[in-house]
Amino acid sequence: MSKSFQYNIPEYIAKAFGDESVLSEIDETKIQEILKTTDAFVYPESKVAHNWVKLKAEIQQSVSAEKRQVSIVPMIIRWTVAAMLVIAVTCSIWKFNSSGSKSEFVYATDKDLKVYNLEDGSKITLNSFSKIVTNDLNSDSREVVLIGEAFFEVSHNEKPFIVKTERGNINVTGTKFSIKNRLNMPLQVVLAEGQVVFKSGNKSIILKPGEIITAKDDHIIYKSAASNVAYSWIDSKLVFENEVLSTIILTLENQYNTKFDYDASLKNERLTLTFDHLSASQAAELLSRTLNSKVNIK
Repeated sequence: MSKSFQYNIPEYIAKAFGDESVLSEIDETKIQEILKTTDAFVYPESKVAHNWVKLKAEIQQSVSAEKRQVSIVPMIIRWTVAAMLVIAVTCSIWKFNSSGSKSEFVYATDKDLKVYNLEDGSKITLNSFSKIVTNDLNSDSREVVLIGEAFFEVSHNEKPFIVKTERGNINVTGTKFSIKNRLNMPLQVVLAEGQVVFKSGNKSIILKPGEIITAKDDHIIYKSAASNVAYSWIDSKLVFENEVLSTIILTLENQYNTKFDYDASLKNERLTLTFDHLSASQAAELLSRTLNSKVNIK
């Protein structure tokens, strides 16, 4: 590899190209461009997406001009893997300033859950493929926007702590609770300790420990819940008790960020299952054995 380049190409990128692949000077140059772009990455005003489109076009032109012995589709896949690996590493936590607004912080996860200790003393365990956005916690109010799933341990403070979602807000003083705000699934708030108030439109509901709120659009269901099931994911487990298959599938798809293919005629089958430290393929295999029907991941 030429020593004239500014960056050393990380080993995990080289491995993504396969053991038998050799990085040419063009490969190295393009990776340098990606590294240079992500080195100055600032969310959300980065032009990474624009630069990536431009880079793909340049790759196609260079491959065609040089008549390299590599088909264009595998080539584009290789660059996609490389770019996503670089961006995933550099973008796990962003700090940015919105024009005319207070400083905000974004914390995000990929396939593994992470624990974040906030500056106000609160602790947040963020489930896989989830994201939270917080304001300056030294301001008049502590606000968090949640996309995905998280378990909150909020430090007691005279300043209000508010978790915002599109279906309602959760007002907190100091307590422990979990929130599931997943795509295509109802919002769920489960209280472990203390007290929270769920507000949606004109509705305001107080939760006590061991209680759960499920909200979908304007319809709210209020019921008790077993706490070990609601946030078993903290221990890398997914526990379902007499749950319909369609809900289990949706939960798995959000948890692993992948699609599961199954016999839709079984969607109302009720199952009691525990997925304990399983990968997506292992979860599909467990479902296949349980249902006696093939379940695949796409």
